[in-house]
Amino acid sequence: MRISTRGFTIVELLIVIVVVAILAAISIVAYNGVQSRSRDGARDSAVSNLKKALELYNTQNGAYPIPSGCINAGCLVTSLSSYLVPGTINTLPNDPGAPSKNIYYVTDANGAGYGLRIPYYETKPICRYISPTGNTGWWSDPFC
Repeated sequence: MRISTRGFTIVELLIVIVVVAILAAISIVAYNGVQSRSRDGARDSAVSNLKKALELYNTQNGAYPIPSGCINAGCLVTSLSSYLVPGTINTLPNDPGAPSKNIYYVTDANGAGYGLRIPYYETKPICRYISPTGNTGWWSDPFC
């Protein structure tokens, strides 16, 4: 009498499960990196539009915007909304999902220059500071 068995052994099943788990872990890590780089790319584009809007405002008004609280101290870029929206830019860049990733703006008392602190998700260094007038003393914060 011959007994025929079909199916996989427990060892074969465990090997397949381990291989699938390893592939899933690699995929998740790769996907998270792509998301971070994508958010940084979108942030670069938004900051480029913001810089153009600030330069346009400066050309039209002879000075950069001077919101209260932004003179020689960083304030959220949303404080520029009454100056730039909708005249020079449609929306201001911000990241409501991650408050530590907000863009900050600073200016001097006469609006002769401005600075931006732009936090990133993936790129190093984590923050970039843009100051067309070269005033690097504006930023001494521990956020980045």
